[in-house]
Amino acid sequence: MTEEKMLEVKPITRHFNDLELVRELNKAEFPRNERMPIWMLLRMTKSKKGVVDFLAFYDDDLFIGFISLFTICDLTYVALLAVNSKVQSKGYGSRILGYVKELYPDNRVTINIEVLDENAANSEQRKRRRAFYLKNGYESSGIILKMVGPALEVLISCGSTITKDELFTIAKAMYGTFTYIVMRPFSRITSVVYK
Repeated sequence: MTEEKMLEVKPITRHFNDLELVRELNKAEFPRNERMPIWMLLRMTKSKKGVVDFLAFYDDDLFIGFISLFTICDLTYVALLAVNSKVQSKGYGSRILGYVKELYPDNRVTINIEVLDENAANSEQRKRRRAFYLKNGYESSGIILKMVGPALEVLISCGSTITKDELFTIAKAMYGTFTYIVMRPFSRITSVVYK
């Protein structure tokens, strides 16, 4: 068996050569109500309240996808992970998550995904997405987050835990105090454990 070569990783900035590819992938892979504008992701990279990684991945010259991470202390939140649909199901998403583990080996890593809902228009996509993360070493934290848009299940790297307060600390640091104060009254976190 041959060893996979490393993906090339490039930081995404305002002057990033393939910024338009990042914009297009963001638009293609995320519904409007879940999509974070690229300008916001770029602005977050200047955060003084945590470490923000906004990274593009390449296999040779082929743009594979991107990830946006926000880290405070020992907690890394995957804000967005997108893989080009032309190369999905070829192991690239798993390799990108593997890179996150290498980048932050001692951190708890968390990501939010839409809750499973048989009546949702994208029910099958939700099942596949959840199965992908479970296969890659994540598990349910038992927390469901309801802010704006669909309810989200909070997944965490296996063997780790996260509290509701830690989730709000991340939100406050990521979005700023004003946005946090405005959003908090409309936010609800409930504990639900999937079987």
